Amino acid sequence: MLDPFAPPILETHPHRAWLNASRMGSAFHVGPHEVEVETTHWTGHEVYRVDGEEAHTHHTLGWHSRQELKVGDRLVVIDSRWYPLLPVRVSVDERPHLSDLFPQLLAFRVLAIAVIVLASGTSLSILTSWALEGLGLM
Repeated sequence: MLDPFAPPILETHPHRAWLNASRMGSAFHVGPHEVEVETTHWTGHEVYRVDGEEAHTHHTLGWHSRQELKVGDRLVVIDSRWYPLLPVRVSVDERPHLSDLFPQLLAFRVLAIAVIVLASGTSLSILTSWALEGLGLM
């Protein structure tokens, strides 16, 4: 099994992403199909749609999650660890597809890293390289 957190083979991004005070979401293509993931900030309600039809829904407020969706004849895995600090990765048929499902959270991640640096007094260069690796930018 391939590591779902390995760098993507081809760097791709969601073709649509949104963020407001109550929810955020992203949409990406898997072949001819559109997969949409929408989540609410306050309740942890997540909705997964394939071609506009609801495929799965659940509530989670955890730091880690893994969702598997059947999209056509393909297996899409949406995997997050330490969300929202690290990017949410997407793989298709065990191959990396998206390095960051929610790129709209980059400003939040930068702010969180700055707070950690100020609070811990850790060397800025060490923490910056750790953060860039975690974001998939190195």
